[in-house]
Amino acid sequence: MPVVLAYWAIRGLAQPIRLLLEYSGIDYEDKKYVVGPGNNREVWTSVKHTLGLDFPNVTGSSEKEIVKVDIMAEQSMDLRNYMVRHFYNPKWEEMKYNFLKTIDEMLAAFSKFLGDNDWYAGKNITFVDFVMYELVDQLLYVDPKVLDKYNNLKAFQSRFETLPKIDAYMKSDRFMKNPLNNPTAFFGMN
Repeated sequence: MPVVLAYWAIRGLAQPIRLLLEYSGIDYEDKKYVVGPGNNREVWTSVKHTLGLDFPNVTGSSEKEIVKVDIMAEQSMDLRNYMVRHFYNPKWEEMKYNFLKTIDEMLAAFSKFLGDNDWYAGKNITFVDFVMYELVDQLLYVDPKVLDKYNNLKAFQSRFETLPKIDAYMKSDRFMKNPLNNPTAFFGMN
């Protein structure tokens, strides 16, 4: 019986999970809910507590990796929250320049943390790599040059995309390229 992934019909928080499920070779059903007229979310709110969803996780193999995963899980959520606050703000266009300046500072810290490792926790891929791939990929939609100063982050994105199962998934018709956000956002709706 396949795992059920239920989320809005956008990439959002579910995209890293989709990537993780594909990478892990787990059979899953990708249920996508569409926001109704007037931002009506009843299609989701009426069923979300009845689905019994699990979150698959690729864990670290050492104490050091586990600590790095914990750090990156928190930092990636900070990045995601920062992005969402701006993408859904009606003043997005006015804020974009300062947004990119702050994003550059955040990427500098992520680049330093990644260093010359293949993956954020070290030598083993973990769930935070899936999350960070997705967040940085969305930033590349904002500005395709956002990684120009960070060769290790560019290499990470490329390394992730060339994982055989991820590559196959991204080339399939099941891969969701757009939208990044719901229609109420001011960036990434199509």
